[in-house]
Amino acid sequence: MQAEADRRKDDCRRKSQPKKGHFSIDIWETDKIFEINKNKWMTDNTKKHNLRGVGVPVKNTRKSVSKKSSVLPAIEPPHPGMSYNPSYEDHQDLLRIVAEKEQQVIKEEEHLTRCTTGMFQKVAPEKKDQSWLVEMSEGLPSTTGTNVEENEASDNEYKATNPPVKNAKKTLKQKRKQKEQQQLEEARRKLQLEKKKVTDIHQLKIVTKQIAKIERKQNLLQEKRKRKAELKKNKIKVLGALKFEEPDLEFNMGQEISGNLKDLKTEGNLLTDRFKSMQKRNILAPTKRHAHKKAKVKKYTKPGHKDQDWKKMVAR
Repeated sequence: MQAEADRRKDDCRRKSQPKKGHFSIDIWETDKIFEINKNKWMTDNTKKHNLRGVGVPVKNTRKSVSKKSSVLPAIEPPHPGMSYNPSYEDHQDLLRIVAEKEQQVIKEEEHLTRCTTGMFQKVAPEKKDQSWLVEMSEGLPSTTGTNVEENEASDNEYKATNPPVKNAKKTLKQKRKQKEQQQLEEARRKLQLEKKKVTDIHQLKIVTKQIAKIERKQNLLQEKRKRKAELKKNKIKVLGALKFEEPDLEFNMGQEISGNLKDLKTEGNLLTDRFKSMQKRNILAPTKRHAHKKAKVKKYTKPGHKDQDWKKMVAR
């Protein structure tokens, strides 16, 4: 029986094979739609596994697109005033930008000095001790005679911490009246709810206006979020504990400009510029140089290495 079944299976396989020189399948056809692709319950991994050997390229549905960490260019064009032979207007514009930054730094330093050192005045030791005594005695009870008597009188009085409470049970009449009041309150609440439903039906126009107002507000908030996200793309992200600081502009004074590259006085460093550019494009976290303290090594001279011992040995 098994041999007969195998023979039938071989006959079916032989009949299904295409004849020599007859091509009924287009191997370049890529628009094939299989039943498994139409099934919504199958996961992407299952579809990829089943379509692996049918000659159809299976694309990953997950898009692994690497986004740029910043929209800023890798190499920003320098200011025209930094040229070795700039025009007068460009050079003056560069000097103006540098001067404004320096004025801003001076203004911040003056503000910190005014808010820290400038807020305090020098005080004599005697006045300092007197003010400290006044501050420390603030809030303490005074030692006058009337206050002492009042404190003694209040201490002699007896006050119960938990006074007794009268436990009176409600009578049947009180319970009945309470139940009637609850029923009346429930009926009043239901009647008020029905009245509110009727008024809401008559106020459909007002409700429609309120809904339109809420939708307009939501649209405005959505647009505001989009604008905020666009502005946030150009900002520098916080990647570490330190904040990114813009490097100082490289510039030469008017008398230092020679007009040719041979006699040009170089400013800045190429490696520092690239390092700052990576920090600005959110590739590296801003860092600062740490000063490492060298360990103090104790030095001493061995007894046999002293100069006096060598002199004695040579004299012998």
